[in-house]
Amino acid sequence: MRIDSLTVGGMKIAQDKELFCLNIDSVLLANFPRLSSVRRVIEFGSGTGGVLLMLHCRKEKIDITGVEQDPRAFDCLLRTVEINDLKASVKLVPGDFRDIPSSCDQSFDMVIANPPYLSAVTKKRPAGGHRLAAKVEMYGTFSDYCASARKVLRKRGRFVFIHRSDRLPELAATLSGHGIEMKLLRFVHSFSVSEGQKFLCEAVKGGQPGCRVMPPLIVYAGKSVYTDEVLGYYRR
Repeated sequence: MRIDSLTVGGMKIAQDKELFCLNIDSVLLANFPRLSSVRRVIEFGSGTGGVLLMLHCRKEKIDITGVEQDPRAFDCLLRTVEINDLKASVKLVPGDFRDIPSSCDQSFDMVIANPPYLSAVTKKRPAGGHRLAAKVEMYGTFSDYCASARKVLRKRGRFVFIHRSDRLPELAATLSGHGIEMKLLRFVHSFSVSEGQKFLCEAVKGGQPGCRVMPPLIVYAGKSVYTDEVLGYYRR
């Protein structure tokens, strides 16, 4: 375990080099949702706590619950909350997001998640190790994420996530099957001339069909140089 600077709000994060460390997808995800009406948020699969920290930096008066089943990641998550003195506003739950207790039913304004991008039946399975479960749907399909989100969200609550664009039609159908509708999309492009290989989504429990598409989010202005928008996320 090592302690790294988050660069945002003077926060620090505990990470393990054998696990997934904070990456750009988490930064984009944490800065995508509107938080003005959000009082309670739960994250499925919090890892070492990067998204939770950035949400707290964006809005301090928010109750955050982080769920993480990997024991090593959860140890880092505990340490992250401890060193940033966030025990009063961040609750941590060890275990599977599919087994959230009934006491949480319909109690959250927002669910946020970075689900595994690859289906369990993918033929392009990456190398194994501790990172495999973060890449492949080994411990929960996207349908499982939707089912748990519907369970814990209040009426008109929002499910916010990032995913691969090539799975968009499948994921939209899965959401609708659980009574959750895509309402806001933003495609993520590495460069202005690149295809949008990922997308950010805000879906609403009990929402009506109909979705807005925001202008694209461009990550890099040049080789290893972030755009002003992305740099702004780190300077909040």
